[in-house]
Amino acid sequence: MITIHKIKLKDLEHIRDFIKKCKPLGFHTLYTYWVLAYHCNDFCFVAREENDEIIGFISAIVSQKHKNSIFLWQIGVLQKYRSTGLSHQLIDKLFQISSEKGFKSIQLSIDPDNKASFNLFKKYAESINKNLVKIDNLRLSDKFSDYIEYEDIYQIVI
Repeated sequence: MITIHKIKLKDLEHIRDFIKKCKPLGFHTLYTYWVLAYHCNDFCFVAREENDEIIGFISAIVSQKHKNSIFLWQIGVLQKYRSTGLSHQLIDKLFQISSEKGFKSIQLSIDPDNKASFNLFKKYAESINKNLVKIDNLRLSDKFSDYIEYEDIYQIVI
């Protein structure tokens, strides 16, 4: 049986272990996940299998720019559990909590090359009779890397 619950401080090491197994998710510092667990706990969840292994993770933060929005920061499901509906369950949990707390939309970013992520959110929006609407795009770079990061910003109204 799969359970979904808010992340706890004791989950942090296990979340990072999960992230390492869940490409292409970005692997961040332990401190980053502590900030999420400590300051954004209401909007961050793990899915666990009976053996207590983390098989899914979703995290979001309250947008300071768009006061009625939650920004979905990361979502991932282990390869073995993809196409099982677990991603939709995690997103449902985030939508439920966000709605209960009075938020009006979920915003998220998707790398334009990440078709699987785009399709996940498009299908999810359709399943709840909503639209996935592109509201912005980003081109990020700095002097510390030759890498240019592109992200499209989307919104789903709750």
